[in-house]
Formats: sequence, C-alpha cells, structure tokens
Amino acid sequence: MISKEKTLVYLLRITGIVMVIAMVFVFCPTSWMDSSHQSLGLGPLPAGPIIEYLARTESALYAFLGMILIFVSFDTHRYQPLIRFLAWITIPFSIGVAILDAKLHLPLFWTIGEGPFTLLLGVILLFLTNRRFSDTKMK
Repeated sequence: MISKEKTLVYLLRITGIVMVIAMVFVFCPTSWMDSSHQSLGLGPLPAGPIIEYLARTESALYAFLGMILIFVSFDTHRYQPLIRFLAWITIPFSIGVAILDAKLHLPLFWTIGEGPFTLLLGVILLFLTNRRFSDTKMK
C-alpha cells in the first residue's frame, strides 16, 4: 500500500509537470493560440495586445505555480503549511473558475475539467496533509 506521503509527492509532481507545460503558450506564435481557440469552437482569437498579454501571463503563472508544486514535493514535511495553504485557497478559486467558465460558455469539457478537477485537487491535498496523518513524520 502506498503511503499518504508518497501519494502527496506524486500528486504534487504530476500536477506541477502538467502545469509547467503551459509554458509553451508563453513563447508560441500567436497563430498557435488562434488555431487552438478556433479548434475549441470559439472562433478566431480576438486580436490585440491585451488578449495576447493575458493569455501569455496566465500561462506563465500556471507554469510558475507548477514549478512551486514540484519544488515543495521534494520536502513535504517542511512545506506542509504551504501545501495546506495552497489547498485551502484552491477550493474557493476552483469554484470561482467553474462559475466563470460556465458564464463564458466555454466548452463543456473545459468547464467540467477545470473547476471541478481543481476543487478535487484542493480537497485531496487537504486530506493528504491532514494533521492526523498515518505517517507520523508529517506534522
């Protein structure tokens, strides 16, 4: 049986790696973003510096957070308070994202996959860092 601590490490690293992949959209040509936008059925990507700025900085922020998750995964005992804090703030964030996705009429797979998945991640992180841990090392 895999321990809660190892599960936490794997979850942080896998989530972190997936988030770091967003770095591609920081540097990709705008035509790639437009193509992705159209393939999602959202029409042409609106032109303008603010759209490109928001898309690229959001991608950079996802990658930045992913790097933090990978970093803390190497010492979950030391960073447990930070991991719990991230879990707690993930919960209201994910609810807000789900509401926004629905309001913006994003594709259903996006709306279901982003907010609820992020909510689940926050809840699992809270469970894995619970103070009544079966692994006594993690306090």
